[in-house]
Amino acid sequence: MINRVIHTRLMLCCIVSLGLTYSCSDSEYLEKNYLAGKQEYAKGNLDSALNYLNKVDKEDSGYLDTPLYLAKIEFYKGNFKKAEDRLDDVLEDPTLGFQAKLWKLKAGYASGGDRKVLLDIVDKLLLIDSSNLDLLILSAKINMEMGKIPDAIRSYNRVIIQEDKISLAKKQLALIYGKIDSDTKDLKSSVATTSKRSQQSKNKRK
Repeated sequence: MINRVIHTRLMLCCIVSLGLTYSCSDSEYLEKNYLAGKQEYAKGNLDSALNYLNKVDKEDSGYLDTPLYLAKIEFYKGNFKKAEDRLDDVLEDPTLGFQAKLWKLKAGYASGGDRKVLLDIVDKLLLIDSSNLDLLILSAKINMEMGKIPDAIRSYNRVIIQEDKISLAKKQLALIYGKIDSDTKDLKSSVATTSKRSQQSKNKRK
């Protein structure tokens, strides 16, 4: 009886151990292919990126932002319908939802989708992010195509305002980095001077 209990416990330990091993292996496999896919995407190697990320998608279709990357790849390859299909499962995702809706909107526009329907989506998304440049540009383009010139002008004016803000932010950042660089040089110079004086003082004492 005791031997049977010991045997059962050993079997359970082995099963748990194997489960953990496979779990770690799966996790490493997903991470390896996900990172490789992102790197290839960043380099512009879309086919290679698609290959890696499809492996991830096959094992775990909801792994991090893999659905978003797959949709972007299909979009840039001109497969707009495929891009839209890739996004359907994450449209309501609390993390990826907004970006998924944005990219589905872009794909819909590029594939010649109903402009009135698309404009309604643009307006809804602008309620969430009123300064999004992609949305504002799409709003301007669609309004222009629909003959709504005043609305198109308003959207383009909002784009210009956002670009002015971005330009101002860049200038301010340049000033900050310039000051940091200047302060760093002053600090290095001060340290070098102090070190030199200290060495000279030591030499005099000798």
